[in-house]
Amino acid sequence: WIAHGDALLLLGPPGVGKTHLAIALGREAIRQNYSVLFVAAPALVAALAKAHADGRLEERLTFFAKRKLLIVDELGYLPSDPNAAHLFFQLVSRRYERGSMADLGTLGGNNSAGADINNRGDIAGSADAGADAALDVRAFLLRPGVTMQDLGRIEVPDPEGGSNALGLNEYRQVVGVSAVGPYTPPESAIHAFLYKCEEMLDLGTLGGQYSIAEAINERGQVVGQASTPDLRENRAFLYYKGVMKNLGTLPGGDFSWAFDINDLGHVVGFSNTPTASSRGFIYAHGKMRDLTAQLVPGSGWEVITAAAINITCGATAD
Repeated sequence: WIAHGDALLLLGPPGVGKTHLAIALGREAIRQNYSVLFVAAPALVAALAKAHADGRLEERLTFFAKRKLLIVDELGYLPSDPNAAHLFFQLVSRRYERGSMADLGTLGGNNSAGADINNRGDIAGSADAGADAALDVRAFLLRPGVTMQDLGRIEVPDPEGGSNALGLNEYRQVVGVSAVGPYTPPESAIHAFLYKCEEMLDLGTLGGQYSIAEAINERGQVVGQASTPDLRENRAFLYYKGVMKNLGTLPGGDFSWAFDINDLGHVVGFSNTPTASSRGFIYAHGKMRDLTAQLVPGSGWEVITAAAINITCGATAD
């Protein structure tokens, strides 16, 4: 974990041996030729504060950041001073910025892009698989220490076009979009897919020509957007166990898109309304709610889209 630049947090009540364990890990790191520095959090912040006052903060930040392993003890005793917290954050940020960027490679072409990563370090995205980048883009799954896997595309007669992976869960189930035929105006012939058990499944649409899968949770629930027979009324969807459910829109709207779903099945995205081209929503317990209505009245703010949601229902929004 040191070589990968990962962080280790030891939690527990006083007296259970956290400091002893941290010192033991530091000694073992030294034996493996890593540079190590052990410091108590109050002393660390005091040193940074003094350096800041003396005009030598950059020098001290470099000193604490250059060790491969920095052990900070007694974090619970950090002063409750905003300036202390800011100085400590600067150090954490400096160490984070020292991490390396790895080239993921391609599937034989020139370009690739990662779209999502899970807690196991698996990465899903899309990459060129040949010389014709417009037609040979493929969804991929990259597992640590394993060659990039081409997920292919939805199997249809006379396929044209590629595929793109947009999300994955801890079970290496991948979702995204795949071409299912040539472009037929006014919509592209693309369908949302779910890749699991070494097979790419076509999730279908809500009656139109296209659909896009954006995210999947640990339960295997998939969200995205799909077209309906009325091309003006595209909808956010929730797919689960073979059924694609139309999530509707906010009152009076005719367009919605779902971007993320948590493990409770709560969905976020955006919908239009009669008075707004875009309003962020949360869909839970069978009901879609306008996130702007959840803000403090009179704040002057509007939530135009919600992009992600965690297990405690905290959403990121614009």
